[in-house]
Amino acid sequence: MEAPYNTIIPPSDLALKNGVDNHSLRTSLSVVMSTVELIEKHYLKGNTEECLNRLENIKLIVKDIVETMDVSQDSYSSCPAVAYSYVTNFELREFLEGIYYTSKSYLKEDQSLHINMEPEELHLFQNKKILNQVLTNLIQNAIKYSPEGSPISINVSVEDRLKISVADEGIGIPDGEKINIFKKYYRASNTDDYSGKGVGLYQIKEYLEFLNGCITVHDNANKGTVFSVYLDYSLRNRR
Repeated sequence: MEAPYNTIIPPSDLALKNGVDNHSLRTSLSVVMSTVELIEKHYLKGNTEECLNRLENIKLIVKDIVETMDVSQDSYSSCPAVAYSYVTNFELREFLEGIYYTSKSYLKEDQSLHINMEPEELHLFQNKKILNQVLTNLIQNAIKYSPEGSPISINVSVEDRLKISVADEGIGIPDGEKINIFKKYYRASNTDDYSGKGVGLYQIKEYLEFLNGCITVHDNANKGTVFSVYLDYSLRNRR
């Protein structure tokens, strides 16, 4: 049951007040460094094709960093305006596949990432840049706290609102701590072996305030965690 751990995010003009998303920026730069090290190893082995593939991954990550800074810079001027400045009409599966392709660079050995949508074709009118940040951060967390060889899924469904969930089979969150997980600087007691400052989920909450959305967290059926984002939407199917 999700209800005990629902966190409803009320509208606020304080979202993104901290400027650049330092948490995701730090994570992205760490991945760039790791990728550079891999390129060096493949170069020494004469594996040119793999080097080129890794360079393309770096380009995608840098593009993501630039877009993050664009959103954050706008937050200094007019908070309410940011919610509308990047609102656009887009095809949701294509949008998620773009996030999927970028996130592949973060996957650990033999981890897999899947997209499940029902219905298959959805057109969404929403703030594309902020939604990208929210989902990218959730996926990066799922990868970080999940072991090698484990599956991660992005699940989309339409209920009273649009629901986008990120599910993993990682270390999970202790039941008594779920209610605190979106507080700034809060870290679950089972995360001592993982780097972090406890701001990532807090920043996701701040982003969602702009979209008048909410986020929930509950245990995955087998093991791990499911974070679900709920949004109002202007939605229609196209044949």
